[in-house]
Order: sequence, then C-alpha cells, then structure tokens
Amino acid sequence: MRRFWPRRSFALLLGVAVLAAIGAQGATAQTGSDPTALADQFGGYGLSSRGNGILMAIDAPGYIPGNPRVLQSGLPEAQATLSNGPSGYALTSLAYPGSVVGDLGAIVDQAGGKGAPVPGYPVQARAYYPSGPTDVRQDVGTGKMHSSTGPVSARGDATYSGSDLPTFMSTDGMTVNAETHLETGRAVSQLHAEINNVDFFGGVVHIGSAITDLRADTDGTKSGSSGDTKTNNVAFLGLPATIDGTGIHLASEGSPPTTKAPGAADAVAGPLSTALAPPLQQALEPVAKALSGVIKSGVGAGKTLNDLLQSGGITVRTLDPIATQNGATAERTANGVIVRIDYNGRTEPVLSSIFALVPGLPTDPLIPGFPLNSSPAALMAMAQSTYAYEFTLVPGNVRVLSTPPFSAPEFTPPPVA
Repeated sequence: MRRFWPRRSFALLLGVAVLAAIGAQGATAQTGSDPTALADQFGGYGLSSRGNGILMAIDAPGYIPGNPRVLQSGLPEAQATLSNGPSGYALTSLAYPGSVVGDLGAIVDQAGGKGAPVPGYPVQARAYYPSGPTDVRQDVGTGKMHSSTGPVSARGDATYSGSDLPTFMSTDGMTVNAETHLETGRAVSQLHAEINNVDFFGGVVHIGSAITDLRADTDGTKSGSSGDTKTNNVAFLGLPATIDGTGIHLASEGSPPTTKAPGAADAVAGPLSTALAPPLQQALEPVAKALSGVIKSGVGAGKTLNDLLQSGGITVRTLDPIATQNGATAERTANGVIVRIDYNGRTEPVLSSIFALVPGLPTDPLIPGFPLNSSPAALMAMAQSTYAYEFTLVPGNVRVLSTPPFSAPEFTPPPVA
C-alpha cells in the first residue's frame, strides 16, 4: 500500500531545506568560498599577520657592523599573507631561524651557487596558493605546525606543549594563530598568541599567562585596528605583582603610604594584608621581609623591586601597542612581555678580573675567509663586550591595506565626421 507523508511533515521538511540553503549561502559569503565576489570588493589588497610564542634574541653591539642583533629565533612562529591575484602564503615553524637560514637553499640558487645543493630548513610547514601545496602539516616532538591557504584566506597554526631552559625559563606551552581572510565588506588580518605558566630564574618571576590578540580591518576606503597584550597571575617570589611599561611592581608597592614613614621592609611587607588572604599573607610574610632587606641593602631604603632588578641589568616590562592608520591602511604591533638581561664583560666583577690576567692573544683568524673575525684576540674581545639577552613573550603584528574597486569612467565615442 502506498503511503503519503502528511502535508505538515512535508512543509516542515521544506522549511528545514530552505533554512539550510540560506545558512549555506551565508557561510559562503562569510568564509569566502566564492572568491570572485569577495575579491571584487577591492581594487587591490594586501594582508599580513605574524607572531611568536617566544622570540629569543641576542644583541652584541659592535660585533657585526651596523647590526647589533647577532641571533634571533621564534618559538614557535606563525605567518599568513594574502594579496590580490589571488595569492596566499602561510608559514609555521617550531623554531624559525629567520628568512636567511630558512630560505638559504633558495638564496644560494638565486645567487648562482654551484656544487652540492643546500637543504631547506626542515622544521617548518609552508603553504602556497595557487601554486601549492595549499595545506601542509608537520609534527616534531610536542610541536605541531599547520599551514593552509586558499583563494580568500591564509592561516598558520603553531603549538608547542612545553619549553624548558634549565635554571632560566620554563613554560607549560604556547600557541600562535596567524590568519588573513576576506569577508563580506572587509579584509581582515588577525593574530592570537598565548603562553601559559611561565617561570623565569627558577620561578622567581612567574606569569600565569600572557595573551596577545590583534586585529586589523579594511574595507577599501577606511581601516582600523584593535588589541593588545595582557598578563595574568604575575608573581615575584610568590608575591602578587603586575607588569607594565615601566617594569614589574609588587602589588604592595602601589598601596597608599601609612602615617609613619616606612622603611624598605614596611613598604613591601606591610600592605600585604590588603593584597592577600590572611593564610597566604602569613605564609609569604617572611619572603616579603627578606626581599625588603635585599632591596634596602642593594639599592637603598625607599627603593622598589624594579630598582633592584635594573641595578642587576634585568628588565621585565610590557609596552603599549604601536598602531598606525592612514585611510584604508592600518598596522598594529604588540611587543609582548619583554624580559631583557644586559651583561657587560668589562665591568662584571668576577669575569673582568679573570680577563685582566689573560696575556696577549694571537690576532690571526682561526677560520680563514670567515666573514667575521675569528682570531683568539677577537673572540676574547667579544667575551668582554656588552650583551643583551632578550626574551619576548607573545609578540605579534597585523597589517592591512586595500583600495576601492576600479570603476571605468563612462565613455562616449566622438561622432564620426
């Protein structure tokens, strides 16, 4: 016997189908599966996003002429770019050494190098549109890299579940997401970088999390950007603290002054009752008093934790984002959380005394033809130079630019004579 669906059931099914079709069309407009329609909103566009979990660098002024930075590496790094054409590029790397080392093989080829081919840097995933490959993944240990590109989007996702530099820095993990894409009415670059449970100097400085979120938009005539870096659960020797553009500050240092003139110990330990619950306050009171004594003996009464760290060449701070906007072009840079250690081999008490005992050293290079001076005398001079070891947490940059769609002026041919 033939069975028929009731009209109500059929109408409900038809309604669901229509809603699904509308939803699919909305998704098409939002995600840009119709590249022609989204790209036609602009005459031209260029989008970029780039960020790191940790950016490690060493500066040695005078060692390389004109460039104090001798080493820089991102851990991990994610990049994404998109431009009209369409053309897309995405890069993720667990420990990106920079474009020179990362592209060394291509650079040698372009320079006409001969001999054995130079292998490409192995710890990276690159995706290209339209040439391909458009989707690349690579896992190395606890690091995961995924780069993907399409006609209206490029995205890089890099994660690393842990990092441990003994006695200096450790973290539970970090993630970086860099993305550029077209939407209905706009072109977007955005970045998310996050690192969790960071401990410096064996836990002396603790940062529960540092998060950078950046976004820049353009519609062909105007643009804008937003976002910054935020830190949570900062502590110094277990004492609550904050980080800003001037340095790291104990929560108690910001308390109103008492009626009596406080000594250094009172300035740090006294106001803890307003910053901590009583049980925790009692547990940390000895630490606060001991730290106050170190501050007083190190830099004087009435000084702060920041003064003490700076006297030892250590700086911990965040900087406000740098934003520029001009018409349909916008750029925003977050410098993240900067931990910098300055070292001077000529004034450091122990090493400078040892270096003074070393007799004259040969000036002939150990590696003939090497572009940097490799003689023993030069290497000793390098050890006596000023250095800066800089660790930047969750830095990032986004940039957008676009032009309105081109409209050909109306043209009326002249009458034929």
